[in-house]
Amino acid sequence: MIVRFLFLTFFLCSYFSSSGMMKEATSKIRIQGKFTRSADSQEFTYDYCFSDDIDVVDAWRTGKVLVQDGVGSIELIVDRPILISSRQIFGRDGIYYIEPGAVISLDHISDSLIVITGAGSENVKLKNSLDQFKRGLASSLKGSSLVTKSVEEFLGWNNILNNQIVKVVQYLETQRKNLTPQAFLYLKANSIIYYEKKRLDKFWGLKNLYEKQKNTFHDLSLIFDSTFYGQYGSWIRSLSNGLSEEPYFYAFNRAEIFRKYDFDIRNENINTDVKRRLLYYALAKQKYKGIIREKLLVYMLTDQTIKEVGFAEETEMLLNDYYSQEGFKQFKKWVKEYELVSRNLRNGRPAPQFSLKNVDDLEFTLEQFKGKPVILDFWFTGCVGCLQMTPTLRKVEQYFGEEVVFISICVDKEKATFLKSVKDGKYTTGRSLNLYTNGLAQDHKILKEYNIRSYPSLFMIDPNGNIINNPMPDIKQGDGEKLVGLIKEQLVFRKDGPYVFGNADTLKSYRLNGDSVFFDSYLKKSGERLRLLPDVSKLEFDISLMDSYEDEPSVFEKPDKIVVMSDIEGNYTAFKKLLLSNGIIDSSFNWTFGRGHLVLNGDIFDRGNQVTECLWLIYTLESRAKAAGGYLHFILGNHEIMNLQGDCRYNAAKYKENARLMSRSYQQLYDSTSELGQWLRTKNIMEKIGDALFVHGGISAPVNNLGMSILQINQMARKWIDKYNLPVDKMPESARILFNSKSSPLWYREYYLDSEVKAYSNGRTVFKASNTLIDSSLHKFNVSQIITGHTIVADTISVHFGGKVINTDTRHAKGKSESLFIDNSGYYRVNSSGERKRLQVSLVEDVVR
Repeated sequence: MIVRFLFLTFFLCSYFSSSGMMKEATSKIRIQGKFTRSADSQEFTYDYCFSDDIDVVDAWRTGKVLVQDGVGSIELIVDRPILISSRQIFGRDGIYYIEPGAVISLDHISDSLIVITGAGSENVKLKNSLDQFKRGLASSLKGSSLVTKSVEEFLGWNNILNNQIVKVVQYLETQRKNLTPQAFLYLKANSIIYYEKKRLDKFWGLKNLYEKQKNTFHDLSLIFDSTFYGQYGSWIRSLSNGLSEEPYFYAFNRAEIFRKYDFDIRNENINTDVKRRLLYYALAKQKYKGIIREKLLVYMLTDQTIKEVGFAEETEMLLNDYYSQEGFKQFKKWVKEYELVSRNLRNGRPAPQFSLKNVDDLEFTLEQFKGKPVILDFWFTGCVGCLQMTPTLRKVEQYFGEEVVFISICVDKEKATFLKSVKDGKYTTGRSLNLYTNGLAQDHKILKEYNIRSYPSLFMIDPNGNIINNPMPDIKQGDGEKLVGLIKEQLVFRKDGPYVFGNADTLKSYRLNGDSVFFDSYLKKSGERLRLLPDVSKLEFDISLMDSYEDEPSVFEKPDKIVVMSDIEGNYTAFKKLLLSNGIIDSSFNWTFGRGHLVLNGDIFDRGNQVTECLWLIYTLESRAKAAGGYLHFILGNHEIMNLQGDCRYNAAKYKENARLMSRSYQQLYDSTSELGQWLRTKNIMEKIGDALFVHGGISAPVNNLGMSILQINQMARKWIDKYNLPVDKMPESARILFNSKSSPLWYREYYLDSEVKAYSNGRTVFKASNTLIDSSLHKFNVSQIITGHTIVADTISVHFGGKVINTDTRHAKGKSESLFIDNSGYYRVNSSGERKRLQVSLVEDVVR
């Protein structure tokens, strides 16, 4: 495998730059080859970089050799050693360390016999001899390095590897007189690390075995301690430069963190991906030094954190810490560039467009496939991971057929290589569209725009042309089940509706699937039952349309139990999980919360792809709750008001397109002729339940001063929802206060400012709400607590102002969903798995007392 295709390939060029090695006077390197079969290609390629290009981004260069009459040569003017790779010229894969002044001749007698002579040829011959040691090792080791069947097997491998390292080092010592000190150290370090990687791979196989057999992990720790801290492994990890093996150092760093906690992933210190990433980073900073440390941190931040975890809060913490450190400016510049490109590839961002040719030289663009989910697969011939992934990808492709577009993008330099690989079918699925980067390989702009640094790389693009599910999960796990689930989800997202319009006598219902619109007409409303398939589980719930819509009451007696959640924002999956985990519904969507009350504290609309499904489920549960003696409260938030007024700036793209397909404006989807629009207009912007006030944003001083009851506020809001575009002087002051973003109960955020005073760039200054303001609101509305949503303060339900204010907005889209549960025993936060944790809040009766 050509090493430049690995992530951070330019860092291979960082060997021994600061180890005291003197730059040599400008000189030539000449490599001449005699080839027995020049007709196969008149132009050979090679890749090279300077061995100490530690501060150069993209340091690998590509050169070409013109072969005429079976002879071709490379001439480079250099002042220091280079690393060079070319299977065509050297007859095998690998990287060769060549020093200035070398005049090397390679006479290809046959495919298996190459005579190497000339000044500097010792480095080439010695590297080939070391490769022979590696091939000899393969016959000694039984089984795969990735699978371990017993402790004895691992210990047997461990002994063989130790003996092999001793032999290699002894052999190198016999050749030392023929090498410069720098060449000797380079060959020694890279030889040893090859065997250390084998040892580590085999150990992870043993760890997997322990997990399957549920053995005592402490024994595994003892084995690790006794096998990984020998003379040569410790020497490798003590170097400050000279190696470009970030994956190995990262893997060993990872192993040491697991060792600290006895390899038990259930330990709360390492039981999540982001927790482990923080520990890996901290250990690398402490343990390693010099160029190796810097390269390892770069690898961790980019390939192992941004790419694998995305821009989680912990990722941002690590990036801020890294940028705050002194030195290595070029590395930091490169990480920043990687970060910026990756941010453009976050979920919901438009996928970079491209135009590429297939095997028949026909041109294809990404735009052509809009309307269907697209899977992009980047690969190259020789990529082991690509080979391993292909069978799984083939199964997934066969499962979906033509519902999904699979595009396979090859980055091979030679078109003949690309065509042969497609024909052989080892790297491609057989039915995918096979495209080629026209021989530009890593220089093609598509690889820069998609930030491709390692292979295989997968991207999923939704039917609207936006990046989704980035970073992608390892699709090999579970034989592709995760990818199948993600694609099924996207196929569900293509669907929308029903949208029901009409009057008491006639109904029209629209459903959509991609760009197809399905229309039904009904003669009467009463008794009509619509059916909706909301998710990939194929479960259905009936929608029984209501005969009429009445305005909701504003004040309710305290029920025995209440569940509160807010800001679902079209995330149907998270919403359903919370309903199930709180015992509000069963798997058939039956109301199972008895006489309890469910409060949805605003913002069901926007951002997500299943707003319509969420609305119809709420609509359906509302009737089922009343039938069981319970109640469902839907408090309007700012996003409900925005959508009723036709403001769709935060919508998923499909909703604007679907309105167009139905020949309607977006505002008409929820106007007074639509069933959902009529229903939504009966809802309140605040409600009092028992001794608690439920409101989406909060209560500002101007609202306190209105002199209006909760009922009057709701009546005023309902009256002016559809008159928002009137001139200010045509609206009463009370209506302006209720809809003004600075004072509105829908928009107010001053409860949760992170400082007492906040100055905005537009010159506006805002002060954090005071205890006096809170107390004034509690007194005005005769309540003991205010429960809000609207503002994300933490990943969990959070308590403020000594329990007078509770915030229920959490990060549903990031899998951090929680709800608030209240009963006679106290207040609890409940996650989507049903786990309850008590909140330090006094019961309302205690507050009053």
